[in-house]
Formats: sequence, structure tokens, C-alpha cells
Amino acid sequence: MWLAKVYFEHPEKIKIPSFGMLFVAMLVGLGLTGVAGFVGGIWKSYNDIPSLIGYMSMALIIYKVGIKWCNRFFEYTNKVSYEWYLIHILIFSIYFKFARGVLPFYLDWVILMIASYGVAIRYHKIISKLCRM
Repeated sequence: MWLAKVYFEHPEKIKIPSFGMLFVAMLVGLGLTGVAGFVGGIWKSYNDIPSLIGYMSMALIIYKVGIKWCNRFFEYTNKVSYEWYLIHILIFSIYFKFARGVLPFYLDWVILMIASYGVAIRYHKIISKLCRM
């Protein structure tokens, strides 16, 4: 958040790379992450840096495109990302315990993303209320 604040107050201090550079970094970073996940083993243990580069580049591309509603969505998602991280495995486990194989694979994942995001938002609101008390 500090970096975003500095950028909004003094955009000349932080130079965002060109779209082409970001696109190449995104492809390489996410490609290496995918290969490491597919190969597994020790490679999966060392995928943090390529993941960081790939996802950071993707986020900067989305930011540079400048679609207001899309940027607001990602800004809001940033507020609930930790809650989403904490809750998603629980939601996935419950869903697969009771609904595995009922729906097509891709429909399962759409439902899981929406459900876990919704639960994370609710969880964030509950935690925020408790912290204000």
C-alpha cells in the first residue's frame, strides 16, 4: 500500500515498465510457475519468485489498461485477499466432500471461486465489526 500511495502522490518517482516488457515478464513468470507446479517436487518449492514476477506483471497490465470498474474490483479484492486466502481451502474441502462429480469440472471451479469470494467478503465484514468493538 505504501508503494501505491507514493505512486499516486508522485507518479514520476516510480517508472512502470512498458506494456511489452510487462507482457513478456508475465508470460515467463506464469509459465515458469505452471511448469514448476506441473513438474512438482523440488521445483514446486521454488516457484515463489516466478509467481511474484508473473502476477505482479499481470496486475500492472490490468492497472495500465485503466478500466475503472476492473481496477476497483482488484482494489476491493485486495482488501479481502487475506480472508480469501484463509477461507478458500475450507470452502473447497466442504464443496468437494459433498458435491464432487455432480457438476462438470469447470462449473465446479466457477462455483468455488464465487462461493469462496463471497464467504471471504462476509468473513472480512465480521472481523471488521469485531475489531471495532
